[in-house]
Amino acid sequence: MSEPLSPPPPSPSSPQAAPVDRFYQAIGTIQGIILLDEPAKVQIGDQVFPIFCPPKLKRKITPDQPQVLRVYPKGHQDGLRFQLSRIPKIFDPTPRFTLNGCWCSTAGGDRLMIFRNLRSGMKKNWRPVGLPLSWENAPPTDGRFWQIQALLKEGKLVVIHAEGPYPPPPRYNPFAPPPTNPQPQSKTRTGSPDIPPPPPLSSEDIRAMATPAKVEVTCKINEVPPHRLVATGVVEFFLADGDRIFTVRLKQKQFKKLAENGFTHWVGAISGQLGAATPTGFELNNASLQVFERKPKGQDNANPEQPGQPTEPATAQSTAPPADKVKKDVQQTTATKANHLATTRPAQVQGKFKDIQFR
Repeated sequence: MSEPLSPPPPSPSSPQAAPVDRFYQAIGTIQGIILLDEPAKVQIGDQVFPIFCPPKLKRKITPDQPQVLRVYPKGHQDGLRFQLSRIPKIFDPTPRFTLNGCWCSTAGGDRLMIFRNLRSGMKKNWRPVGLPLSWENAPPTDGRFWQIQALLKEGKLVVIHAEGPYPPPPRYNPFAPPPTNPQPQSKTRTGSPDIPPPPPLSSEDIRAMATPAKVEVTCKINEVPPHRLVATGVVEFFLADGDRIFTVRLKQKQFKKLAENGFTHWVGAISGQLGAATPTGFELNNASLQVFERKPKGQDNANPEQPGQPTEPATAQSTAPPADKVKKDVQQTTATKANHLATTRPAQVQGKFKDIQFR
């Protein structure tokens, strides 16, 4: 393996060389057989690697036949995995990888970190790629930029040529503020006068300005915490919220409600006043306990009807009166209306109801 050093700086008499446009990249060519089982794999010789195949490229795959594949290498917990980029029409490719990244030390070991280029912008679900390398006489992992040629041998990316180190090229930072393009304003606005900052306050001033208040804290848990008996009928346990740990003491009778609540899913609310500071946090004074049942999402309070099961029609008991009674009521109602109309409007009623006979 040859690792050429950085080129010497140009002499004062020679013209200044143009800056080289370096960028992050990880791509290579392999020849293997893609197995379209779920999850998809690629067989290279006697070794098998996971591979992701975009749907638009699956129709170009020839099952059980070796093909030339252009792939992106990715780091994997068991070694390497690949992402299919394209299927070139090359008969005998050189299985070589071009890797341009920063040589760094990570929790998983030394990795060549491939970041996203600044000019590429942000892409959904894109994360930096850390590639493990088999690098003889590797340089220090100082985060500097290297341009590497590697071969895939025995499941490892073996470095055969490296150039560097160079300063890292600019990379995309998702947390950087977006660039602004200020527009010239037609009218100049007079800004508000600057208010001088207030003078700093001493501890005595802050105490004098403080308003009395009562601080109460509520801690919610959904499992029975480890506990111990510190006195007769008193249980002590600890609740952690990040680096803050609250020391809680409850009566054994109250704690029994938490341990034997009888709910499948529950939430325990422990409330109290903020007490004295401890080496790990604070004490929770005058603690009280409430246990609530927590129902899973999507479950109604009432018993829902099971879909797909026919409901039986309700059997209704007839409360209708007999037919003879209905006929008699109709006759009485009709006669009453006729008499009323005959009294109020005799001319019309007599002509209208003169042919009506009541039986």
